Amino acid sequence: MGLAPSVNGTNPNYVDTLYNDNRIKKRLVSWSVAATELVMGNNVTNITFGTPIAGAYSGNLTVLNSTKDSWSFDDVVLTINSTVVTNASQTYNAHLNTMSDSLMRVDDLTWTNIKQIVMNSNQDFNCTQIQGSEWCGTTTPCESVNATLPDITITFNSTELTIPAYGATMRHNSFDNNDWACTLAITNGMSDGNITLGTYFLASYYAELDYDSMQMSIGDNSKSSWSATIT
Repeated sequence: MGLAPSVNGTNPNYVDTLYNDNRIKKRLVSWSVAATELVMGNNVTNITFGTPIAGAYSGNLTVLNSTKDSWSFDDVVLTINSTVVTNASQTYNAHLNTMSDSLMRVDDLTWTNIKQIVMNSNQDFNCTQIQGSEWCGTTTPCESVNATLPDITITFNSTELTIPAYGATMRHNSFDNNDWACTLAITNGMSDGNITLGTYFLASYYAELDYDSMQMSIGDNSKSSWSATIT
């Protein structure tokens, strides 16, 4: 489902239509993914329009300001093992894409850095071109692999979101030409300085998208079997 906001009042989106028809009282979309394990295309997702989702998060919500015409966030940095994997000389933008079923897509330089760290951490991984992008996976089950992989931290200005390996690997995949039991949920394909965050990102966090303030509020996902942190 595409949840992009309307641009300058033109091409109104689904949320605008519901609000203008008085079917919801607030231009708000709440998103909760109940993930006991990440299986491509097979997670229980609860989306509500106009209201928050009770019991979907614990603690307080953290507010992230997006741009005015899309769910995108400026000054984003990716870090693994205290190593910055994005290009330090470039400003990065992260765009939320609820049509994508990966954790994230990154530019080629960032992908090269991530791939090197992953393959150094676990030599069972191999990488290949599939459907126009490069993916990495292994025939070893994720339950064994995840203990060897580092966390990944996404920094939005001063807010750090840290996702463990459990939230960055898929235990099955839809690729017909390999027998991987575990696939890294990150791939390349973005232009320089751009990152796409997919629905696997939302599996780690509860999210509320406020279309009036263009703010995304996120919290600890109480439906997830792993713990992703916000600091």
